[in-house]
Amino acid sequence: MSPRRLGVRGLRLALLVLAALAIRSAGVGVLELSSAEGLSLEQARGLFPEARALGDVDRRLDAREVLDGEGRVVGKLLSTAPHTDDLIGYSGPSDVLVALSPAGRLLGARLVASGDTTAHVDDVRGDEEFWAAFAGLDEEPGADVSAVSGSTLTSGAIVEGVERRLFGRTRSQRFPEPVSVEEARALFPEAVEVEEGERGWLRVSGEHSRPLGWLRRTSPQADNVRGYRGPTESLVAFERLDGEVRGVHPRASYDTADYVQRVREDPRFLAELAAVSRADWPEVDFGERGIEGVSGATQTSYAVAEGVRQSLAALEREAEGEGSAARTRGRELGLAALVLGALVMAFGPWRARRGLRRAWQVVLVLGLGLLLGDLLSLALLVGAARHGLAGPLLGALGLWVAVALLVPWGTRRQLYCHHLCPHGALQEWVGAVKRFRVNLPGGVHRWLRRLPLLLLGAALSVAVLRPEVDLGAWEAFDAWVLGVGAALSLGLAVAGVVACLFVPLAYCRFACPTGALLELLRGHPERLGVREAGAGALLAVLWAALAWGGGAPAGEPEPRPLGGRAFGTTWSLELREGARAPKAREWSARVDAELERIESRLSSWRAGSEVAQFNASATTLPLEVSDELLGLVALGLELSQRTAGAFDLTVAPLVSAWGSGPAGEVEAEPGEEELRALLERVGWRKLELDRAAGTLRKTHPDLELDLGALLQGHALDRAAAVLDDSGAGEYLLEIGGELLARGPWSVGVEDPRRPGQVLRTLELEDEALATSGDYRRRHLISPSSGRPVQGAWLSLSVRHRSGLAADAWGTALFTLDRARASEVLGEGVRALGLSRSGEVLSFGEF
Repeated sequence: MSPRRLGVRGLRLALLVLAALAIRSAGVGVLELSSAEGLSLEQARGLFPEARALGDVDRRLDAREVLDGEGRVVGKLLSTAPHTDDLIGYSGPSDVLVALSPAGRLLGARLVASGDTTAHVDDVRGDEEFWAAFAGLDEEPGADVSAVSGSTLTSGAIVEGVERRLFGRTRSQRFPEPVSVEEARALFPEAVEVEEGERGWLRVSGEHSRPLGWLRRTSPQADNVRGYRGPTESLVAFERLDGEVRGVHPRASYDTADYVQRVREDPRFLAELAAVSRADWPEVDFGERGIEGVSGATQTSYAVAEGVRQSLAALEREAEGEGSAARTRGRELGLAALVLGALVMAFGPWRARRGLRRAWQVVLVLGLGLLLGDLLSLALLVGAARHGLAGPLLGALGLWVAVALLVPWGTRRQLYCHHLCPHGALQEWVGAVKRFRVNLPGGVHRWLRRLPLLLLGAALSVAVLRPEVDLGAWEAFDAWVLGVGAALSLGLAVAGVVACLFVPLAYCRFACPTGALLELLRGHPERLGVREAGAGALLAVLWAALAWGGGAPAGEPEPRPLGGRAFGTTWSLELREGARAPKAREWSARVDAELERIESRLSSWRAGSEVAQFNASATTLPLEVSDELLGLVALGLELSQRTAGAFDLTVAPLVSAWGSGPAGEVEAEPGEEELRALLERVGWRKLELDRAAGTLRKTHPDLELDLGALLQGHALDRAAAVLDDSGAGEYLLEIGGELLARGPWSVGVEDPRRPGQVLRTLELEDEALATSGDYRRRHLISPSSGRPVQGAWLSLSVRHRSGLAADAWGTALFTLDRARASEVLGEGVRALGLSRSGEVLSFGEF
């Protein structure tokens, strides 16, 4: 190829790339999808008619509790976005609300927003049978929800999004740590590498990448299987993906460390588990098979076995759902075969044979048009540019699009228009009727030939400047799969085909912007013309508009609020400059990293955290701990002493017994006998701290820490330090409803009797505000009775210069009556309480 030809083709390809980059830079406009952080009561009522308020966050599912008028939990609500924004349907992702019962059963789903083509979205939204199929499914993989005919890609992406959010294809919140090579060696001694495979499988390799086998984690399917004190995650080993179990190894656990270790070191028990055939695992009866628990760790060992059973049962259900995957593979193979056939027709010696061409066109109309419904369109190309190679564009459809674009660019043969377009084939058939033909005047013909290029320019401008506009209605192609469901496309299709009776290929020649794009790519082999010049000028204008708008074209909403998730709830950051501050995203990322550090080190919900390890230890010897943990415990013990034990960091066993601990919800409230046994393990005097040695010591081996009353306040202080060091200036930081302000900010204290209304408005400046209350759920447990606190307050808010002090004192004072609270009030602590009788009381100058 001559340098001149190479340069001309290179410039045309550069124009295509610049157009794609401009579309991507413009974003998704008003179709910016909501996230789980923005769920509203109105959305909840669409799936829970009895909903009257939103409650706390379920840390395992990242879902909001839905409460009725009496404050009872009637279910949970979650959003698939932004967790599944990478799942692209036809041209964009979709956001779906999912309703669960309190026990985790799927009650229903509803589409919230979508960046997909409007006609396809409307088709799916209106299919009652599709949405009804979600109701009643258990929280396990393998949902039997059929795709919507005509909108297969859109509906399929929705189903996959719901499955991913619910059925364990995201990282477990209880066991988030990846599997290490050392852990894999417990089952594969020669392991040197562990890699993530598809659908939750882990590939284990030895030296020189020699394959050794596969691992399957029992989490998250078995996260609710509780042993003596909590769930245990195990690894299950297989030599082949379809092979039998060759071994089981308990890994991370919330159970008693000694009990878990006994199970790990009992080869008889683990061999009995490995001896169960894969086919028998889903319905195995351990008693009938003679599988006995490990002596001294019976509950823990049976929990391990049950965890393996539930995980392999879920795997079996996934296998049963392979029919859907097989249909998808069939579709992929069919599309790939059609692309291959088009290449043969375009470059083979048979393309001039009229009979063969007619037969091929029948295949296109029936297969590609009516059966698969895959037609190249601006909406598809814009979606690919906007979201990248995701969803269907990773498969045969992506190959098909690439071939359609690159063949005319590289060979000047119009592959798609002549050999792949069903709409073009249908026009050829109709155009064969010659009795109605007319001859257009030369001037009219020339102007009509320019129309597709003008439509292409208009479509590109709209895609960049008004990204919320649906381009699917600009062309005739949606009519092939959606029929009357795409009225505008159907009108264009019918009009275009009828016009072919008078002018051959009328739609292709005078109304198809996609064809104009392919013609622009094909172009003259050695020279550039008016079309290339016009495309370059338009792109220059559009890029100037993007630059002038600061990267945010007209119609784009304000950027998403700064924030994220931590401690099972949300956090947010409001800057005085707003979210468009030059370093706003950088500051937000630093806060997020600091919150993750604190949670991974100090949260008992993280199996590998320092607190979880301390809790799991059954020794009564002094244990060295970090200065950070030592400081928090020291404050907790001080508050315990000042409140005569009403505040207590050792209530973790009681918290778990009432269903608010890492092990999750419980089926029934604990009885008197169970509470008496648990209270033996609780008490701040059973915890000894040695500042000089940097140690903590349990005087009862089963004592456990719960830092829930301190962590969010501590996180506020640490995150504020990060922001201050970064030069963030004035800001308002919020974690789970607790606030810390730099500079003056007007904030409100919520009235628990009237959710959404303010009890008191105040000016918060360089201080923190924390509120405790039991009006949403029972979350404060009395260390003396073992039961949820039913004290004198509906809510109690504390102001202090320190977020940690505000958080800690808010909990401590909430456990006391008015008189006692006044007596123990710490220095610098100001409080506002709402009594159960409705009286508003201040402590200090609140």
